[in-house]
Formats: sequence, structure tokens, C-alpha cells
Amino acid sequence: MAAQPEMTAPYAVADADASDRSERLESNSKAATLEQYEKYYSSGAYDLRYPCANQSTLQAIRSKVTQTSKVLDFGCGSGRYTLPLAAGCQRIVAYDPCPAAIKLLKDRSRWHKNIVHTADPDDILRAGPYDVGICIFGVLSHILDKVVRQNTLRFLKECLGERGWLLVSVPNRLRRFYREQLVSALQHRDFSGQVHFYRGSIDQFMPFYLYTEESLRAELQECGFFVQSVKPESLLPEALVTKLSYACEFEKSLLPRTPAWLGYGLLATARCV
Repeated sequence: MAAQPEMTAPYAVADADASDRSERLESNSKAATLEQYEKYYSSGAYDLRYPCANQSTLQAIRSKVTQTSKVLDFGCGSGRYTLPLAAGCQRIVAYDPCPAAIKLLKDRSRWHKNIVHTADPDDILRAGPYDVGICIFGVLSHILDKVVRQNTLRFLKECLGERGWLLVSVPNRLRRFYREQLVSALQHRDFSGQVHFYRGSIDQFMPFYLYTEESLRAELQECGFFVQSVKPESLLPEALVTKLSYACEFEKSLLPRTPAWLGYGLLATARCV
């Protein structure tokens, strides 16, 4: 397998304190990862693979949301979390730099008056502060550089109100992409957790940074968050949990008793301090 070039994630915030945040985010939006997701959403492959929210993750988010809450869905995609959350909050700002994703969300949310969908990062801060922010299903993991990931987390902290909640889910290094990790280690002598996964439905490689429970806690704490918990997001692959009702029911009884390190993904709940 040929070495894959490092890609810049469209969600990355290069400098959370810079006045040219919009310009930097716009520049990142033109990177290869954005082009991949444009193809992923416009082809229908993403929604076919993940047709709805992970119900366990949705329940965890709803536990922090009230009817008066302002919510930020950072990396909202086509809205599989935005739409079910909208009925239970005052307002939800759904941000994604991918035009195809935002178009799908606009079409699906035409009857929801409290959803603001945007591809403009300046809109995020203008509409804040937020009571709850979510960054779900690997959005953060598409940012390979640690400094840039931390700047993105600090940006999200800036968007939240005092003692606001942030829920983040990422792929678990102990459960995901074994072959890709082996290739990275043997061919590139890279043991950092960075991999490139071949997504057959769009015939392209996609970058991921893989987390452990410890590394996820550490990054959140370094960026000024108090980590309330890190739990398994699911035990089975996301595609199964979001498609098959019996897979979802199977997990309901097991997830509360399962340690984080066994999760297919990791779900962190953190608060601004």
C-alpha cells in the first residue's frame, strides 16, 4: 500500500485566538478531507451507512439539553443528531463546512424554525454562547495534528457559556482500524495513532487520529475542560447500531456495565471550568 499524504481536516481551527479564524477555517475547508465528505454526502453513501443517530449517544446528549438550551452541533453532517435534538431545545446551530451536507440538512429541516444551519464559522460565535456543544462521531479525529485539535477544542470552549457542556465522540484505538494501524507502524514507523482508512463507497482514503480513553481525557483537560465521564459510545459498529433495532436493544443492557476501553467508539462528557 502506498503511503498516503497527510490531509487537513475541514473542521480544524488553526488558532482559536486569531482574528482571521474565518479565513483559516475557509482555507481548511478546501482540503482533501472536505472533498471526500462532499462526495460521501452527495452520493448518498453516508446516509445509507448511518441512517439515524446512535440512540445511546442521543440519550446522553439529551440528558444535558433542556427546552431553554442553546445547542451547537459542530460537524453536523446531514443532521442525524441535529434533527432529533431540535424538538427538545430552544435553538440549535448546525455547522458543517461541507456544502452537500448543509444542503441535505436544509432540505430536511425546512419545518424546524429553531435550526440555524451554516457553513460559515463566524456564525458559530455570533449565535453563542451555547449551553451544550456536540462534536460527534469522529469529527475531531479527522484533525491529525494535536496542536490543531487542541485549538479546535479551545474554540469550542470559547463558544460555550460558563459551565457549558461538551460531548465528544471519537474512534477507540483499541477497537478500530487494526490493519491500518499495522500498516502505519510497519511501513511508516508511525505509532502515533494516525491512520488512513480506505472508504470503498467513495473510492478514497480518509484520515483518522485514533484515541484511547487516556488520550481523550488528557486533550480535553489540557484545553480547560473538566471531564465528567468517558464511556463506550457503542459496542458494535456504528453502521449496525444505527440500522438494526435488535443491535440497539442488545447494547442497552450492556453499555452501562461496559468499561470505556471496550467501546467501538469513546464518548466523553465534559464541562467548561
